[in-house]
Amino acid sequence: QKTDIDRYVEEVLEPKNLAIATHRQFVSALKLFLKRFSTCGIPSIEIRAPKKELKLPTVLSQEEVIDLIRSTKNLKHRAITALIYASGLRVSELTNLKLTELDNDRRQVIIKQAKGRKERYVMLAESFLPLLQNYIACYRPISYFAEGKPGERYHASSIRAFLKRN
Repeated sequence: QKTDIDRYVEEVLEPKNLAIATHRQFVSALKLFLKRFSTCGIPSIEIRAPKKELKLPTVLSQEEVIDLIRSTKNLKHRAITALIYASGLRVSELTNLKLTELDNDRRQVIIKQAKGRKERYVMLAESFLPLLQNYIACYRPISYFAEGKPGERYHASSIRAFLKRN
């Protein structure tokens, strides 16, 4: 019954200080169980999952971003960092970014299959263009903006690792 479920949540889940996601997963599993095994004799009850926590991302100040870019010695890492912060790209969007999607003349980048399978345009900062040209001249990427091996995408884990180091 609902009181047994409430008691389980209060006596078992809450004292462990588990994340809201764990509570939600428990409720979802219980709902699925009751739906799939409706013949087991457990009466149908209304269970509500707790609301998700909405956390705002930590945002670096302009000075912190500039310091981060300046402290990055590797040209590829510097170009990646500058493009992420200057254009507001997600790491996954940058790893999927092809050279053909960069438009220097219009100072735009088209992001294909962004979050929610949408396309969007983002502006390229004027201050980023010399770094972009230097990066392309030195590394000569073939297909993607950031490549690990020639013609292959750079791994998101590699980007996160060097961002974390800096």
